[in-house]
Amino acid sequence: MPKRLKETMIRSDFHMHTAFSTDSEEAVESMLNRAVERGLYSVCITDHMDADYPPDDEMGESAFRLDTENYFPFLLKKKKEYEERIQVRIGIEFYDSLQNYGRRPVQRLHDHGILGEKTILGHCIHVNPAEIELIQNTHTMVVNNPESNMSNAVGVCPVLPLSKAGILLGLGTDAWTNDMIESLKAALCVQRLNACLPNVAWCEVTGMLFKNNAKIGAKYFPDEV
Repeated sequence: MPKRLKETMIRSDFHMHTAFSTDSEEAVESMLNRAVERGLYSVCITDHMDADYPPDDEMGESAFRLDTENYFPFLLKKKKEYEERIQVRIGIEFYDSLQNYGRRPVQRLHDHGILGEKTILGHCIHVNPAEIELIQNTHTMVVNNPESNMSNAVGVCPVLPLSKAGILLGLGTDAWTNDMIESLKAALCVQRLNACLPNVAWCEVTGMLFKNNAKIGAKYFPDEV
């Protein structure tokens, strides 16, 4: 494979669902083996945990209830098993509620020592000022996925407050598109619509894509991004 082509290829997949998640039937080992075959440097398994997801006719009461007692030990074992072939990172895609746990999502992550300079929080649509402060103080990163948020009608990431707090904020897609300029346009429009101001967010959104994404990548890849 030509060196230049190899350098421009996708090197990681940080959004993988396995049989632990209700929306996938693929075994963890199968996904890891295929990632190795395709030459990926690292992957992150991020299965669903949605305590508030309503019962589904097809999936029943267990829809998006993650078996956390087995999930983390199993993935830690696979992380060790595959460490010579690929970096395996462990994540979780969850929607949480105060009524179930009495703590907000970012606060719970902090309680368990999960926040930190190599942790990425996706979406962060409903974070409050206290959670933004926790993210800032722990040097945790955030990635905004505007088209995914709009399509699922879940809200708008507070890009302006997060940026003002000095948080390293990147731009993603949540697998909605492979066109990052399209994602940039969507992010800019939705931030201006949310703020009801036509002259905000240009510097923040362009910085997310053209500066911050490289800074985030540099935390995971050994060579310069």
